[in-house]
Amino acid sequence: MRYAFTPAFSVRVGRIALPTFLMSNTRKVGYTLPWVRTPNAVYNALAMTSNDGADLTWSAQAGELRNTVVAYVGRNNSTYPNGSAGGYREQARHMRGLADTVNYGDLTLQLSHFDAKLSSAAIGLVDQPYRVNSAGASFDPGAWFVTSEWARISGQDAHAIPSWYVGAGARFGAWTPYAGINWRKQAYPELHSLGLAQSTVGIGQRGRNVGLRWDVSKNADLKLQYDRNTPDAGSVGTLVNFQPGFRPGVAYNVLSLALDFVY
Repeated sequence: MRYAFTPAFSVRVGRIALPTFLMSNTRKVGYTLPWVRTPNAVYNALAMTSNDGADLTWSAQAGELRNTVVAYVGRNNSTYPNGSAGGYREQARHMRGLADTVNYGDLTLQLSHFDAKLSSAAIGLVDQPYRVNSAGASFDPGAWFVTSEWARISGQDAHAIPSWYVGAGARFGAWTPYAGINWRKQAYPELHSLGLAQSTVGIGQRGRNVGLRWDVSKNADLKLQYDRNTPDAGSVGTLVNFQPGFRPGVAYNVLSLALDFVY
């Protein structure tokens, strides 16, 4: 539910998309993304995508410059895979955050802060402080684009773990070749293991991808993407739902073919 006090100031109550990253509001709408998926190195820093609560939005515009600030409070219940049939449930309480987005012509800049306490009986979390600070920038004049985001996880059991990605592409009519790189710092013992032994809880990873997007029509696209990800030694990287025989620290490849459409 949304109520606008003025054209520039509004409040929403209910289940709302978290505005943590540049593409948070559209991360599940593949047609809006330049890639097959948002870069996991950054976007997995906050796997939850919604807030059950309320937010306030204020915006101001001067010429081409538009500034939008969103402040929110609430909670979240999510279920994540971890190699077992049912996965594990995680609760975020005392959730609050702030996101400031600036648009100027073809340039978009964003700063955001997320803060909550996480609990999960399955992996031994009890009111663990969890914070994510992020910054992003995107420049898209039409013929080409470049976008980059940085995030840092911190809290009681996560000591300033940074991650980032850079991606770019060029448009040639209906065809858009693109490429990107991403990185997440290694981190060890205090982080929960998602079902693995505590000696293999590293999450460091380096990755790169190349792809080609074909805009088949004005409301549909076809994307082919190749990813090469290399977890650090002893690390699981951004992987979850581990299967028998999984070996941390081993590079893996992902080839994706996606058809996106809107209606």
